[in-house]
Amino acid sequence: MKNYLLIFVFSGLFLGIAGCGKPAQMPKLFPCHITVTDGGTPVAGVRVSMADESSGESWAINGITDSSGVAKMSTTYTNYTAHGVPQGTFKVAVDKEPPNLPPQNVTDDMNEQQTEAVMKKWEEQVDKLRIIPKNLVFVSTTPITLEVKEKCSLEINIADYKK
Repeated sequence: MKNYLLIFVFSGLFLGIAGCGKPAQMPKLFPCHITVTDGGTPVAGVRVSMADESSGESWAINGITDSSGVAKMSTTYTNYTAHGVPQGTFKVAVDKEPPNLPPQNVTDDMNEQQTEAVMKKWEEQVDKLRIIPKNLVFVSTTPITLEVKEKCSLEINIADYKK
């Protein structure tokens, strides 16, 4: 019985050590904080994401702003997440779901055209409630870039991007 217990304990330790390490492909990460404000006022709950469109790497870089408007960025590769951002030049997108979203009012008895019309009207309503300009929401359309060489920070005033 003692032998089985020892085998179980050592197997668990071995698997824990072997399975929880940093992946070999994970790059060196540098601390990165992104601050989001609206005319100088911090904006909490903003999802910040970064992508290096040219590298083709399969890591996700993101963070969510706290009550001070600061997002501490983390990088995820496969199932491993660590604080920081790898070196490179990144597009930076920000988004926050508008408060009090209107109902979509799509019902099962609608045909495809009716559903599309209702969804288009709903998207227009959401766009009016949106505090983040639409061009900042997607990595493919955002004009914001950040070059990371070592520890980095970036301040984004969304008021600068509103029409």
